[in-house]
Amino acid sequence: MEENTKIIVVSTSPESDTYGHELAQQFARGAKAAGLEVEPLSLYGKTMEQAFELGKRLSPLQAPKPAAASPQKAAAQAPLRADVRVQKMVLAIGTETLPRRQIVAELGLKQGSRACFINNYLRPTYEQGYIDFAYPASPHKPIQAYRLTAKGLELYQQLTSPAS
Repeated sequence: MEENTKIIVVSTSPESDTYGHELAQQFARGAKAAGLEVEPLSLYGKTMEQAFELGKRLSPLQAPKPAAASPQKAAAQAPLRADVRVQKMVLAIGTETLPRRQIVAELGLKQGSRACFINNYLRPTYEQGYIDFAYPASPHKPIQAYRLTAKGLELYQQLTSPAS
């Protein structure tokens, strides 16, 4: 390790008497005993705002990205990456235009879990640009339906094409 390396030990437990918190403290003690500079960080006793600020401070390191020949070529070669729930939504809708109830049935969800469906499936898929409203002029239409966008169709093709 470089001489200027600082070890940051993070305990995410909101309580002080948990195994994870104790493990983090033991690790910090061991690192200090080995002569390393250690900064222990803990969520214990922190407000949500303080925890959020701590999280911003600990953004992950970015690995250098290899240079692509051209943005168009890189976009054509790179497969779309989507959350599992987004993938399930894309597969459930397919090439159809479907209402919410039918999508919920295709996903195997309970009909009464409307908020769960909206927050965990519909909103992320829509916000990431994979689906669009069948009636965009009336987004709150009671019998709204959804269809895949060009991006959604591309992901659908990737998910349904046989592996090469």
